[in-house]
Amino acid sequence: MSGAERDATAARVLTAVAAAGAATLAQLREPTGLSRQTLTGVLARLRERGWLTDAGPADGGAGRPARRWRIAPRALLVAAVDVGPRAVRVVIAGPCGEALTVRRTPVLDDDDHSHGDGDIWTAAVVSAVRAACADVGIEGEQLAATCVAVPGIVVDGDRVRRSDIIPAITGLALASQIAAGLGSPVVAANDVNLAALGEHRAGVSRTAADVVHVHVGRRSSTALMIDGHVHDGRHGAAGEIGSNPSLYFDPVVELLGAGAAPHDPRFVSTLRAAAEGDPTAVGQVRHLARAVARLVRVLGSFVDPDLVVVSGPAALAGEVLLDAIRAEVDFPADIAPDIVLGELAARATLVGAIAHALRQAAVGDAWLAAVLEARSPQDPLAPEVADAARSADAAVVRSAHLPDPDREPTISEVLA
Repeated sequence: MSGAERDATAARVLTAVAAAGAATLAQLREPTGLSRQTLTGVLARLRERGWLTDAGPADGGAGRPARRWRIAPRALLVAAVDVGPRAVRVVIAGPCGEALTVRRTPVLDDDDHSHGDGDIWTAAVVSAVRAACADVGIEGEQLAATCVAVPGIVVDGDRVRRSDIIPAITGLALASQIAAGLGSPVVAANDVNLAALGEHRAGVSRTAADVVHVHVGRRSSTALMIDGHVHDGRHGAAGEIGSNPSLYFDPVVELLGAGAAPHDPRFVSTLRAAAEGDPTAVGQVRHLARAVARLVRVLGSFVDPDLVVVSGPAALAGEVLLDAIRAEVDFPADIAPDIVLGELAARATLVGAIAHALRQAAVGDAWLAAVLEARSPQDPLAPEVADAARSADAAVVRSAHLPDPDREPTISEVLA
């Protein structure tokens, strides 16, 4: 058997193991079509190369329990980064997307509205990723890929054409600069596009091919998914509504009224009050919903999607917001898409960034590609998944600004 044939056989075994989650040698014979002797050798090779690990004995049956194999969580590691206006969130994940460590690192004080300069942000990302790598005992150079999510238009996975949220990064070859600091490959992408990918990978739009994803937070933005793929557009600006006055709206102003500041704390409290039935807050959310519905109506008529997903902090208003949007949108009944809330909340962008980083790392890596082909969708940052990863691999979850540094924070605290 040639080297290429051995690699192809190993990829076939990895696909079968990833599809099963965990499997014994006997269970792998049928999906791989390999003899017991050949399988024994391939499994030993994959374990030696760090791709497989012992999943514990199989349950039941007489005699000695058979050994089960699973994909090793540290066979290959990627980083996902979400760059926000005040802080950077980082996840280190394994080949099946499982989170091994999560960090949130503040970059600017809450009262600093200057956003600094570009070097501050690139240095902050490099520092945060290296700290997260240290959590799991590796160096930045050992990452197979990093995906950096930014609030702006990204060209060719590298340069930020424009960011109204963090103007300091406009014009930067962001991915290239971060890659130079880490010593490993980096790709950048729009944060809302990645949130749409996250919902498609592990959230509410798993089974939808064509999706309009509307982010409503302290800014409004959209992402378009066509035939299961996020549509970036020729210049990376698909879904950008900031330059279109007929579609763009300021969610904070729509909810709280003219003169409301972008970081007005009443934004979140009003959304939560509406969900609890406060009449005044419900009226304010209905006013916001009219602006959202106008956007949904226009994009929906052009895309004819299976699904419209509404995400972002506005989703805190729950069914109050959804009912108001549905009441305002007048799609013909026979072609009306479902309008739903995103399931992943603040995790969506990072889940999408993990998926994108793994996809980048799989280019030229047939073994990782085999794993990605087979793995089942799951939210790698859901508490139960993260807890399983942490118990299995001594992973950690940290935040640089929690009030009690001796208390290990929850996933939700870091991702908030």
